[in-house]
Amino acid sequence: MLGRMLVLLAVIALGWLSILPQAPQNEKNSSEYNSAVNKAKKPKAIAESFEGRVISVEDGDTFSVRRPDQTVVTVSILAIDAPEFKQESFKKSKKALSDLILNKNVNVNASIKDAQDHFIGSVFVDGQDVGLLQLEKGMAWQYQQFAIDQNAKVRKQYTDAQAKAQSEGAGIWDDKKPIPPWVFRGEQANPIPQSIEVPVTRASVAPPPGRKFILGPRGGCYYLADDGHKVYVKDKSLCAAAEIATKP
Repeated sequence: MLGRMLVLLAVIALGWLSILPQAPQNEKNSSEYNSAVNKAKKPKAIAESFEGRVISVEDGDTFSVRRPDQTVVTVSILAIDAPEFKQESFKKSKKALSDLILNKNVNVNASIKDAQDHFIGSVFVDGQDVGLLQLEKGMAWQYQQFAIDQNAKVRKQYTDAQAKAQSEGAGIWDDKKPIPPWVFRGEQANPIPQSIEVPVTRASVAPPPGRKFILGPRGGCYYLADDGHKVYVKDKSLCAAAEIATKP
């Protein structure tokens, strides 16, 4: 009995293997195979409109909405990009969107569906363009990557709204150094190595020819030795006579 069951299981397993995608046999097939696999992962153009009630807000441009059929979907607002979680203005951008739409009914005109099945589209609350409102408050950047999906009139409204908010120092534009989210995401994916502490020594002589003095944070000055460590000078008159740089 056991032997028959093992044979049956082996036959079933072989049947499953026969319907799985087969590895490509040559380079051409490999390219076609990979293209077919990757195609499903890329955002795709759609034309779908729906309404629903906003049940949560993830950040300044993304939220979850419950539709009349009780399905819950994630929506990102077309053509804007809001600060990421670790960015300076994340909380105020998220709060601004929450104040606008949380627990309210919205209308979504989705034109894109991404690899995670998130809808990307224009969003309206009480007849107002939510993306435009976020830009006017200075709570997001205009996202040029998706601005091409807007008509020229709306795209200009977005551009003008951002320019006005920026000139007034509203929202994110009040930060010391606003960093666009897409730049921030790139930095997180490819972090810059942390600076390495270099040893510090002191000298009473001028640096070798061609070396520049560097102004230190407390008023002292130093030059960089061949091995990269800082050599501070005791005689500050040497600093006054030399060219002083503000950065290493």
